[in-house]
Amino acid sequence: MQSLSRALTLLLELSRRGRPLTLSELTDTVGLHKSTVYRMLTTFVDHGLVQRDEANRYLIGQGVLDLVDAARADPMRQARLAAMITALTRSIGQPSSYAVPHGAELVRTIDVDQHGCVLPSAGRPAPAPLHATALGKAYLAFRPRAESERYVAAGACTPYTDRTIVEGNTLQANLDRTRVRGYAIEDREYAPTVRRLAAPVVGADGLALAAVGVVIPGSVRDQAILRRLGAAVVACADRIGSVLSGYEPGAANHRDATALSTTIVRRRQAVTL
Repeated sequence: MQSLSRALTLLLELSRRGRPLTLSELTDTVGLHKSTVYRMLTTFVDHGLVQRDEANRYLIGQGVLDLVDAARADPMRQARLAAMITALTRSIGQPSSYAVPHGAELVRTIDVDQHGCVLPSAGRPAPAPLHATALGKAYLAFRPRAESERYVAAGACTPYTDRTIVEGNTLQANLDRTRVRGYAIEDREYAPTVRRLAAPVVGADGLALAAVGVVIPGSVRDQAILRRLGAAVVACADRIGSVLSGYEPGAANHRDATALSTTIVRRRQAVTL
């Protein structure tokens, strides 16, 4: 119980400071050994409670906001997200999904069928492996490169079909193309007949919080059509990013709102190329 108490103290301290902190800063603050603090932070990152940015600083993750919503017993945000995913489906006529990080994968927490009906959740949310799905690759491409390197080093690139990317350099090259393009493409890499397109939901720091994806019909190969689908998914992901980050039009924190807006503009430019 003492170790749990220390871990919660670390998490609370990170939330109180209101800014990204380095490992050394957190170690000095909570008075624990650096290796102990690092192990705690790694566990929090794995469960989405803490995020690590490109400068290896730590900040509160999306998982904490999910806990806040649960504590408030307020389903409004989840309902709002489902409404935005439903609107995406109705605009393009294809099934859509929303996925959030959970350990070393994403899990789909909202699925909408091609008719715009939200599918009921049955047990554990559907997984989306980071290397084999558009949702996973969209998320991983907009996380610090160190995360994808750790993912590969951990041997997590399980082959699901003969098209699954299992080699580290090939995966990194795919993620690089995803960052430039603004969205990821999955072509029968997780299921033999399924193709998907997905975009990351990013926060004000430009790091992915979640991902939004749509099914691509097997007959669609035209690049212009793919770009139109990509633009629609990116726009939906950007709207969700604004909601999750609390920087919607009229937000009081104009500096962070501007940072989020800049991230959105850059990615929208990418999908119009």
